[in-house]
Amino acid sequence: MIVDPNYTMKFSDCLYKFVSVKTLPKNQVREGWLTTIDPPTGNLVLVTFKDDCYATKQIIFIMRDAYEHVTVLKEADPSIIPVLQNLFAPENSLSDINTPERKEQLVSWLKQNRLPIREDENGTALVICESVTIRPPYIADSCSGTNGRVLMLIRDLVDKLPMKN
Repeated sequence: MIVDPNYTMKFSDCLYKFVSVKTLPKNQVREGWLTTIDPPTGNLVLVTFKDDCYATKQIIFIMRDAYEHVTVLKEADPSIIPVLQNLFAPENSLSDINTPERKEQLVSWLKQNRLPIREDENGTALVICESVTIRPPYIADSCSGTNGRVLMLIRDLVDKLPMKN
């Protein structure tokens, strides 16, 4: 399959708009909010909602070889754009984390669990048990270490950090 990025990206002006996609080979028409255009493959992702409550009804993946035309049926509504942009984002996205506050909470949590903890030379990373380092944003995935068993236990503790509101 040869994909022409220029052809694929010509549909980028349709992003976050309600579109109609004519598919091949049966000339079916699929409708939905265009949320994603994959530049390397040319694949499209359409989403439909139940009524106006933004509860996802259907997610439609259309392969590049399966469509020939995209038509805008409805312009993007300013209220739906953030919904579409965050549709596939994790609930606790990293952009929502207040890093200094999380660091303080994590230090307190690790001390409650009686673990030896110190800051590194730069003051940004936390060193636990002299074998595990936790870097911003101070989540389980930002832990690294030399002792696999200790690393696993620290990651588990970081995941169980109680969230303060």
